[in-house]
Amino acid sequence: MLIMMPNIRIPIWLKLVVALVLIIVCSVSVLSYGILDRQREQLYDQTVKIGKVSLNYFAHNAPIPLLENNILSLNNLLKESTSVDGILYAFILNGEGIIQAHSNLNEIGKIHEPILRKQNLIQENGITHFSYQLPSGKKVLNLFRPVEYRDKSLGEVHVGLSIDFIEDMVWQETRQILVISLIILFIGIVIAIGLGLYFSNPISKLVEATHQISQGHFKEKVTIKRKDEFGNLAKAFNHMSDELWINKLMMESFGKYVGHEILEMILKEPELNWFKGRENE
Repeated sequence: MLIMMPNIRIPIWLKLVVALVLIIVCSVSVLSYGILDRQREQLYDQTVKIGKVSLNYFAHNAPIPLLENNILSLNNLLKESTSVDGILYAFILNGEGIIQAHSNLNEIGKIHEPILRKQNLIQENGITHFSYQLPSGKKVLNLFRPVEYRDKSLGEVHVGLSIDFIEDMVWQETRQILVISLIILFIGIVIAIGLGLYFSNPISKLVEATHQISQGHFKEKVTIKRKDEFGNLAKAFNHMSDELWINKLMMESFGKYVGHEILEMILKEPELNWFKGRENE
């Protein structure tokens, strides 16, 4: 059994609103995805760059304090490390894997436990980095490099970068883009409604006037003062109504003296020669 769908009349302004909203949503979605993906890469690269700069700084200044076992100097070296946005921790190990300096003073003197679940392990320019997850659930990118003095390894320097920090910054950018997108969408809807009414109002007037003409009201006029196709259409419509009004007057006046069929023939083809006067002998 077929179910007949109701014939729903959708106004032009609503069609324009729907079309413009779809265009804006698709455009903003594509642009947002590209912008956010690029922003994420840039933030990640920038954070890694900051981590590498800090790591190299610590590695270059740690050899002498490590040789002298100067724990105070090593900890002064790391003192302000976590004040940099994105850096979670920094620590220095001696050759035996004992923590000599740490941004968290409670970790000093402990044996560093190797991280087992490493992901995305990469080595480049003497720096090794990998990602892992802390017991608290935070995602970390760990960078480390050896501390060397005259080609002899004295220990390692580690710096931990917050991956969640990068995601938080991306989310802030996402919220800004969403706010801008909503503003653009609102403006687009207002413009679409305005354009829809701009085009639908003249059409509605012409439809109503046509209905009046069909009812025999030949004096019906359309007032559309516009210098475009709608203005030309209104002039043509008004000219048609004038012609129909004249024809009606002729039918009502001249039709009293001739038959209805003859009158229709005259109005239909008034230029025929046999309707005109002629001279006979």
